[in-house]
Amino acid sequence: MSRDRFQTILKWLHVNDNSIIDKADKLYKIRPLLGHLSKKFLEMNEQSEPLSVDESMVLFKGRSCLKQYNAMMSTNRGFKLWCLCNDTGSVYSTSVYTGKQECSSNQEVRKEVGLGGDVVLSLLSSLKERNRKVFFDNYFFPLPLMEHLKSKDILAWGTIRPNRKDFPKNLISDEELNRGDFDYRFTSAGITVYKWRDSKPVHLVLNYHGVVETVMISHL
Repeated sequence: MSRDRFQTILKWLHVNDNSIIDKADKLYKIRPLLGHLSKKFLEMNEQSEPLSVDESMVLFKGRSCLKQYNAMMSTNRGFKLWCLCNDTGSVYSTSVYTGKQECSSNQEVRKEVGLGGDVVLSLLSSLKERNRKVFFDNYFFPLPLMEHLKSKDILAWGTIRPNRKDFPKNLISDEELNRGDFDYRFTSAGITVYKWRDSKPVHLVLNYHGVVETVMISHL
């Protein structure tokens, strides 16, 4: 195919009807394509566990109001995608980040769990089975999200930042913990926060492990 023919096809290629589009949606021109891809991801991938929610960057150096910059990633400029994947890296669901003001299907829940929590709930909404296990990092972790997931029988685990709202303030201080030591607190809703000391403190939060201490006995 010649260059001119390719550019002509690209010029007239549309995946949405311009007469009925919602211009408040920054992705209105490709929204049907994104919905079709998400549907196919679920159909083609056998669902397994554990699941992971994280961000991914698609390299793009042109001009776009959706372009993001993240110095911590190898691909640090481009479009940011939220992805729900399994342990093999297969994508079940994905969405393009359009900014902090992107629309939510439930503004009350969004207000409670924040942007990160809203992303998690949106991606998990495509999964119908209960008792799924999902992991994510501290970007997505306000404590109310854990309670919301538990109410939907979704088991979650991940790291959390100690400056998050509602994070317990009465855990043992960093100076009092030796390497390998830990402390924990749990809420009446069954949410547990752990602090474990490696080379530096690691903070974890989860909604499905209990707080009963166990001892592993080796018969070797």
